[in-house]
Amino acid sequence: MVLIRRSIILALVLSIIPRSQAAAGGPGRRELVQETRTAYIWAVGAWNFETCRILTDDLGAVPQYDDIAALCGLQSTDLINSGAAALFYVGSYDYQIDIIRELPEIVLTTAYQGGQVVIAAVDPLPDTTITRIEARINGIPAVCDSYSGRAGANGSLACTFDIYNIPSTITITASSSYGDTSPITTLRIGNASYSDDVFLDPVTKVIILGDNAYTQYSIFHDIPLAWGVIPGNIPAWARNSPAERLGTDHVYYYLAGQLLLNNLAAAPGCHNYGLAVMGYANICGVEASADLVYTYQNAYDTDIAAAAAAWGVPSGILKRIIAVESQFYPGALGIAGERGLYQLTRQGADTGLRWNGDLYFSVCSLYWDYCGRLGYDNLDAWQQDLLINHIILDPNNIDYLAAILRGNAFQVSRLINNVLRIETPGDHLTYIDLWSITIVNYHVGATVTAAALHQIEQLEQDLTWANYAAALNNLQYSGVQYLNMVTTGSKY
Repeated sequence: MVLIRRSIILALVLSIIPRSQAAAGGPGRRELVQETRTAYIWAVGAWNFETCRILTDDLGAVPQYDDIAALCGLQSTDLINSGAAALFYVGSYDYQIDIIRELPEIVLTTAYQGGQVVIAAVDPLPDTTITRIEARINGIPAVCDSYSGRAGANGSLACTFDIYNIPSTITITASSSYGDTSPITTLRIGNASYSDDVFLDPVTKVIILGDNAYTQYSIFHDIPLAWGVIPGNIPAWARNSPAERLGTDHVYYYLAGQLLLNNLAAAPGCHNYGLAVMGYANICGVEASADLVYTYQNAYDTDIAAAAAAWGVPSGILKRIIAVESQFYPGALGIAGERGLYQLTRQGADTGLRWNGDLYFSVCSLYWDYCGRLGYDNLDAWQQDLLINHIILDPNNIDYLAAILRGNAFQVSRLINNVLRIETPGDHLTYIDLWSITIVNYHVGATVTAAALHQIEQLEQDLTWANYAAALNNLQYSGVQYLNMVTTGSKY
């Protein structure tokens, strides 16, 4: 019997990808190459018999007693213990394995010069050239190739496009002789009065401010571009901070109480063992569990930062929503069936799937292969329920919170467009105003948000944050309270 040690099993599972799958999920570039590996053979037995063979991927990784027991069974370890058998090295052999290797993407750079944007593209792959650059300037298409642009000796192409209006939105993609195109890069041209710390995170390089050009696409621009707004003067609660800057040291009475109730912490010297009412801790219980409360409230910072980077939602907002919803206790249950760190509901999962196409595709593709051709609204009710349940059954997956909140941001943009017939919300509201409405929408739902917008329309008011907040107060005051807790931290 030949058994492969677990390290090789994992390496094979992660590295062997069918050719048809390697091209999926573009625009990533990949190539399939073969790599030679060596397997080292170990045997359990004696000079005249063998009971088992084990393969390792490292000559220095000699199988240990636990490895032999797990891979060969107790019979082999009994023989070793009795002295009737031993582990010995037999030899090695080489084998080929298919490896998927990532290839570098097309590089785009831009410069804004007196009413014109100069866009240059180069393909870092050898023997390739950029064949054309396509742009949409405020929705109007423009195309440049080697005849109308400037071709470089290294296969690069530089093109100049006129900009007639400020602010302007430009989407750009470049085609290569390799046979593919670059990821879509979106530029928003504003004026120099905005602060240079646009998003206050080190990876954002898309926005053009005045004469300063930034060229690298970042997912953090998708939401502001959908809103048609350039961020500026961002408060701490809305910033995208790295994991190491998300740490907090708050007093959480509910978290402390749940830790005590579930015997994760103890307060034997406190009245009623540190518990107050409704699952909360008293002051003594909070003090007794302070160290564990600190650990819990910062245990998810790495996951929060990763989810923020994946979905373009500021990490500060994600952490504060979790703080308000559950005080970081993963077993939290709400009276209406809300579950987990961010009190996920069926309505919340439905909103995320309906308004975040990437979330829908990622979950739907786990079940069916036609998700790219069939939208969420075209699924049968039982299929939608299946996807909703998939998300509901993982209520502490912070990646889902970021994806759902991203969907809420897009939903808010559409609600403003549908109700007030305003195509660009950023013409009336600031970046922070729109995030505030999105957070409220996450809490109260689209029905209340739409009703508040209808009230503004009926009163013939301008779309401002003050008018929206006043309408919301008339409909559901808890929305304003919830936003205050998220943005000020006053009650968590």
